Amino acid sequence: MEQQIGQLMKRIRPGRILSGILVLALLAALLPARTQEAEAARYKTQSVTLLVGERLSVTVYENVKGTSSGKKTVATVKKDPDNSRKAIITAKKTGKATVKIRTAQGVATYKITVKKAAFTVKAAAVLPDGNVLYKITNNTSLTFDSMDFVYTLRNPENEVINESDGKGGYRETSYIYNLQPKKTAYATVYTPYGTTADISKCTGKVDFAKYPGSRSISASYTDRSKKVATSVKLDGNEVAVKFKNKYSGRVSGIVYVKIYDGNTLLGVKSFSTYLDGSQSKTERLSISSILMDHPNPTLKLDAASFFSKQY
Repeated sequence: MEQQIGQLMKRIRPGRILSGILVLALLAALLPARTQEAEAARYKTQSVTLLVGERLSVTVYENVKGTSSGKKTVATVKKDPDNSRKAIITAKKTGKATVKIRTAQGVATYKITVKKAAFTVKAAAVLPDGNVLYKITNNTSLTFDSMDFVYTLRNPENEVINESDGKGGYRETSYIYNLQPKKTAYATVYTPYGTTADISKCTGKVDFAKYPGSRSISASYTDRSKKVATSVKLDGNEVAVKFKNKYSGRVSGIVYVKIYDGNTLLGVKSFSTYLDGSQSKTERLSISSILMDHPNPTLKLDAASFFSKQY
């Protein structure tokens, strides 16, 4: 269109300036229509899977004029009160719903499938230092860059000694990273001094309604765990984990190192990292506090999880 305007300008004679201006005005009026079509074409229908309690923030290209949900009991949608170009979709219960976000440029349509937030959160062991080791398994088909879980620690008398709502606790939740489908993560929860936890009475759960996980809705995650070689050794007072990426692209992931003295589990350390294509690197973490009482521990790699993301 711009090239056609330029050609017409060359053909306009001095005596026909007024006519030329009128022609250009008509052509200019056509340009916004082309822009509007391009913007509207970007509003393609998207299919999205959410878990019960998850909230999805959707960015559109113009101010949100209105929103609607075909089944509000499954998924609701509303304007983001803090950003006029965003809307928030909330998954309420399992099922399917069509959500629409209207702007002056078009309508963004999302076909939402809501599934159960199926995670197993278990207090697995009381460590020698008294802290509680939790084991979290992702039983869904989704990958999370990060997420957190809530917990309650109780003593043998069933009294609460630490709780993630802040009662006696030092943080609201415990965080985990790079959790793929059917993979396991570990997290250590602090037990206050002078108390004893009973793991048979300790509980935990994932609660997306309060603490949504972090994942890229628009990204495709691919498991690359078999493409990353890992090895571990004790180097002085540090655990050193060596990574080698055999995949050609960037990967993100995590590996856990279990530390033993004989058959006694002393603790679990996590090593979260990213690797460019064919990159090798070594990550280190001090365990000097463990070595004071256990100078010759054995190390075991566990639950390695690596993935690539394609947008």
